[in-house]
Amino acid sequence: LVEIAQALGSGNLAAEVVIVRNRGGIANLEGWTLSDAEDHSFTFPGLILFTDAQVRLHSAAGDPTPTDLYWGRESAAWKGGTLITLRDASGNVVDTYIVP
Repeated sequence: LVEIAQALGSGNLAAEVVIVRNRGGIANLEGWTLSDAEDHSFTFPGLILFTDAQVRLHSAAGDPTPTDLYWGRESAAWKGGTLITLRDASGNVVDTYIVP
C-alpha cells in the first residue's frame, strides 16, 4: 500500500517536497509517476521501498539518495488545491492527494 503521505512547501521551489510512503509489502517504484492535471510529471527511477519506508521527492535540483529524490525543476510544481496522482508503472492510479 504505497501512498502520497504529504506535500509540503507548495509554491516554494526550495521547500517543496512530496513524501511517498509504503505502508505494506515491498514496492519497486521504477517507472511509477507523480503528476498533476497540468501534466507536470516525475518518473521514479529504480527504487525499492520497503514496508514503513518513505522517499521524499524534492521539486528542486539536488543529488539523489536512497531517501531523497530531486526533480530538478526551475520553478515550483505544486500549488494549493492541486490534485497529485501517483501511478504505478502500468499507469494504474495508486493514490491521489490534494495539496493543502
